[in-house]
Amino acid sequence: TAIVGALGSGITIAAATSVAIPSGVVMISPASTSPTISTLEDNGLLFRTVLSDEMQGVAAANLARELGYETVSIIYVNNPYGQGLYEKFRDAFVASGGRVIGAAAYDEGDSSYRGELEAATRGGMPDAMLVIGYVQQGGTTILRQAIEGGYTQRFLLTDGLKSLEIVDALGAAVLEGTYGTAPSTTSSDHFQQAYEQQFGTPPPQPYMAEAYDAVFLLAMAIEKAGSTNGLAIRDALNTLLDPNGVEVKAGEWAKAREVIASGQKVRYVGASGFFTFDANGDRTNGVVEVWKITGGNIVTERQIEF
Repeated sequence: TAIVGALGSGITIAAATSVAIPSGVVMISPASTSPTISTLEDNGLLFRTVLSDEMQGVAAANLARELGYETVSIIYVNNPYGQGLYEKFRDAFVASGGRVIGAAAYDEGDSSYRGELEAATRGGMPDAMLVIGYVQQGGTTILRQAIEGGYTQRFLLTDGLKSLEIVDALGAAVLEGTYGTAPSTTSSDHFQQAYEQQFGTPPPQPYMAEAYDAVFLLAMAIEKAGSTNGLAIRDALNTLLDPNGVEVKAGEWAKAREVIASGQKVRYVGASGFFTFDANGDRTNGVVEVWKITGGNIVTERQIEF
């Protein structure tokens, strides 16, 4: 009927353009952040419940300047996620007076990234190296080789590297004080408590709240459309939400059905916060988290609302 996913931006773009869009099937991704998704010719069928990296790029650039970084080198995974986030950071950082001394894309799964590290630092030792990638697809190797080769003395990281796996792999002392950014949520107490009651722990992975909201929004759209036809679901998603509508919170399914049956619009305050979509199916509001590695743990320092 509809698809919740995919996770990685490149996979989402490939699945949408080759299968979902030609088949008239709605996709809602809870984790695909590439700005490229906003401009796809998707017949209005592709939505996402996570904030675009356009926001994270600006937040990361502002953070770099706040930390006093005048020069930055950038190494980024060679896919739509990496390319999009790199471009948004670069433009915002340069506009704020910073200088990018070098940048290089890398392919996932290689055993060595010294060539890319050389290319990213040809302009000299940067104040920090921005690494955009994933923990298990080269990110850890890049961090290790950057340290071993003396390419940088500090890192700035993004959401794909927000993991204690890198701390375990490289050592807490090596990464102490490292900052990063990530799309985040103003998760509802209901979602947190319900998840912990069901599974015994708080939600352990990013984008779980956004995935919950994708399912709930699809359910409301099907209810409003009275149909499981993809185009009908698309149209319902575009007309369902209104900031001035009747408030429905995460988990309030019975209330959602009543509001929809009455013909009123919904102000949805979901597991990951308040929702509206723009004409591109992008979430128009959200939160970017500034996080820090300290004492071997990852802690949230603050949240920036957009």
